[in-house]
Amino acid sequence: MTSLARFDHTIAGFFLPPEDMAVYSACFRTANMISFGLYAINAILSPQASHLIANKNAAGLQSLVARATQLRFWPSLAAVAVLAVAGSQILHVFGPDFARGQLTLVILGVSQLVIAAAGPV
Repeated sequence: MTSLARFDHTIAGFFLPPEDMAVYSACFRTANMISFGLYAINAILSPQASHLIANKNAAGLQSLVARATQLRFWPSLAAVAVLAVAGSQILHVFGPDFARGQLTLVILGVSQLVIAAAGPV
């Protein structure tokens, strides 16, 4: 992860006490697990995209991007639903005080959903 990808932690560290920063970090890492699926789908479909681009098959590429977006969006939506319903129990694994971060977890999960809906880049 690049230093810019963790810039939110640096900024949040200026405004949040250490206890809240720990909750935010646990929420961030938990919600970021959704991105594993996004990267996996991109990795699987990238060779096909390269082939379609090399053959100048715009229609095939458009179809692949649409399929990739569907493959990214629906599982991400399911994951966000799980975070919304069971987020406090998931965060409780980190400790009883972490359960209070459920709203933060859902917001971070929704941000992953927006990334999924945007499709592969």
